[in-house]
Amino acid sequence: MELVWIVGLIVLSALFALCEISLAAVRKVKLQPLLDQQDPRALAVITLQNNSKDFIAAVQIMLNALAIIAGIIGESAFTPIFQSLLQNWVGEAWLNQTAFTLSFLTVTGLFILFGDLLPKRIGFVLPEAASLRLIYLMRFSVWLFKPIIWLFNKLADVLLKLFRVPLHRDDQITFEDLVAVVDQSIEHGSIEQQQYHMIGNVLELPSTNITQAMTLPADIYWLDINTEQTDLKRQIEQSSQRYYLVCDGGLYKVLGLVESSVILSQLLQNKPLLADKSELIQPLYLLDTLTLADAITNFKQQEVEVALVINEFTTVVGMVTLWQVLQLVALNDVEAIQNQIAQNANGSWTVPGDLAVRDFQQIAADFAPDCYESIETLSGLFIHEFKRIPNSTDTVEIDGYLMVALETTELTVELIEIKKNQ
Repeated sequence: MELVWIVGLIVLSALFALCEISLAAVRKVKLQPLLDQQDPRALAVITLQNNSKDFIAAVQIMLNALAIIAGIIGESAFTPIFQSLLQNWVGEAWLNQTAFTLSFLTVTGLFILFGDLLPKRIGFVLPEAASLRLIYLMRFSVWLFKPIIWLFNKLADVLLKLFRVPLHRDDQITFEDLVAVVDQSIEHGSIEQQQYHMIGNVLELPSTNITQAMTLPADIYWLDINTEQTDLKRQIEQSSQRYYLVCDGGLYKVLGLVESSVILSQLLQNKPLLADKSELIQPLYLLDTLTLADAITNFKQQEVEVALVINEFTTVVGMVTLWQVLQLVALNDVEAIQNQIAQNANGSWTVPGDLAVRDFQQIAADFAPDCYESIETLSGLFIHEFKRIPNSTDTVEIDGYLMVALETTELTVELIEIKKNQ
């Protein structure tokens, strides 16, 4: 009969050990589909996890009570068995003590293996499945020991406050947590390499400046309202834009945007191009200090796809479109960056000057100059360190890397050779 009690106590201990570790290890993101369906078990699991101190107290009460009872019953269950087995091998003076010691070790070993180790390993591997199956047992144990739980929790709270330990855990997910989850997913093969880079680009949107995606003023295609009609038609025929920027003399005086469909309608009806200013769309203006995440928010709120980027003096410094932002998210991966960089036989790299500093860090992780956070491109970094627009073959050393200007213009560095300075 004692052996039946021992087995029952081990089963109960295993259940509560399984409940304890599974509730602690359960991941809300895994239960989210059930939570979206308002599954009562999933809701109960998350509720109990958010206020787990009551359940932890109940589990500890049960496990300790079961261990004490098992020790009492186990001594009377196994000691006679070991006495009969050892009576021909151990002297009378040591028989009882030896049998008691072996009985204690047997009960302890059974509880460790079957009542603690195995269920906890199962609960750690399958926390969501175990929690959903045992949630009602967990809630019943909390209800059963409510008065005792209240007392022990009050005592525990006093001691935790005395040692300045937080009473509740912080469940806020940080950027580093998200990165760790994505890294684990790529290691386990849950997501493809391209998806991995896209997720990384999305996570970096709040820290990527809008200037990384914009078109520079020299490359902006704009129409001058003062241009002759024949010249305007020729310019439009030679381009393929969805939106045309309309200016009065230059980018310093922007009048608005016009859709290509409006221009097509004017051409079909033989109307003068850009004559009716009421058909112009007022552009969205974004400061050059904003991030790509800010740009997406503004695009969504204003329901537009094109914005002009201005500095604090309201000078147009570029133009950005929703397509450019999405292209940066979808196509800016390590392979795309490496395609812009030529590896030379001497171990150096030949890179375009407009390559972003953070993109170059994809192949040179230890490249971290002090000022790179305020400078976007390698050309800008070169000019900043050189204190003027460099000439071809000018050299500067930045953070252990030797940079040589290969091709320059009056305003920037077009091509740079970079080599690790040994």
